[in-house]
Amino acid sequence: MQRMFKYYKCPKEDECSEFVLHVWCTQLSTELKSYPDHSEHTLHLISNVPNNVCGVFECSLCRFLCNGFAYGCHECKYYIDIKCAYMPEKIEHEAHPDHLLSGEYVISEHDFGRCGACLASTTGFRYTCRDCDFKLHHQCALYLVKTITHTYDKHYSLRLTYSPIENRNSDYFL
Repeated sequence: MQRMFKYYKCPKEDECSEFVLHVWCTQLSTELKSYPDHSEHTLHLISNVPNNVCGVFECSLCRFLCNGFAYGCHECKYYIDIKCAYMPEKIEHEAHPDHLLSGEYVISEHDFGRCGACLASTTGFRYTCRDCDFKLHHQCALYLVKTITHTYDKHYSLRLTYSPIENRNSDYFL
């Protein structure tokens, strides 16, 4: 069964066949005022970040390469992708099921902490449990796929887990 996506496109296909909009994108706000990570200026919705090849830019928040719509401040050269612009303020997460995690922006280099999923330092936007001092990168919290398939697993499906790894066959694990 083929999945159907709703989108809008220009009816003059011969003149502008390349322009399509997802339904969700038609509802984006044209401005973000007082965005927590860049509150000194209003961020404006733009279709292309200027001076970048093919519209590809590095999101100022998640540091991923992105393209397409973004919110930006030309004066500061601050650009974020639309996913980062609308991250939830609070989340529940299976890596820390007992408490809600709150989103926060880390500005100080001295307040980085370690991610509970990947153990790397957390900078930029992260989710934190203030009761337990538990932290997750927003990428680890929101974008990791929950199940994958792999040809070397006889069951063909691997589930993301956060519990300690036990390897009964050796003293190390991959």
